[in-house]
Amino acid sequence: VALIIIVFLFFIKIKKLDDKKNIILLFFIFLITIYLFFNHLLLNNVDKNYIKSLFYFRFLIIVPVAFLIFKKIKFVRIFFYAIMLANLIVIFDIFFQKIFGFNTIGIDAIESFNKGMHFITPKDSIRDVTRYSGFFGSELIAGGYISRFFLINLIFLEYELKNYKIEISNIKRSFIIIVFTCIVFLGILLTGERSALLFALLSFVLYLVFYNSFKDKMIFGFITLFFIAMLMLGSANFKERFFNSS
Repeated sequence: VALIIIVFLFFIKIKKLDDKKNIILLFFIFLITIYLFFNHLLLNNVDKNYIKSLFYFRFLIIVPVAFLIFKKIKFVRIFFYAIMLANLIVIFDIFFQKIFGFNTIGIDAIESFNKGMHFITPKDSIRDVTRYSGFFGSELIAGGYISRFFLINLIFLEYELKNYKIEISNIKRSFIIIVFTCIVFLGILLTGERSALLFALLSFVLYLVFYNSFKDKMIFGFITLFFIAMLMLGSANFKERFFNSS
């Protein structure tokens, strides 16, 4: 949402919109924002969340903003590249946390795991950690974040490889997508989120339904699922979290 608004501000700097439309839109957003602010203030105790209600306007402008900026293919590509980059950074951060015990900004894996799982007796060894969250800290939702964007990233990656200036063969294109898919699944396995793993598998099956010819679907699907199965069987996180823990 923040990315779309930033791109939109860049867009209106290049091409000024009609002043009357701007005034009407801003007035409408102002009224809704004030309503949500006082609604939260009157119905809830004063807490840090009532300040957040002042920024709910971002959800009101997301649709008209998206229609405006997505008229330009350049903005669409920037947006989807940013989504893919954000996901890869999150996955890399989880790999980093798994290897070193803390992520790239110093968030401790054991501490995050203990807080997120609410253990009565905290774990004190990195070997006991079965869920890594990276930037999300004690909110163990990294897998859900990665899996929600997986299908979008696959479709965009397929589109970019097909429309790349330098012609790429079907074998190379499939290889790139297989590598990307395995990286995503390994990242999700390290987060230990069952629902995220299921969501990613369903997303991958949905992608295969629309992928080229039937023969390509079978070959590509078999190879990728084989590598995913190997990742699962070779992952201590997967065995401990998905079979031995509640």
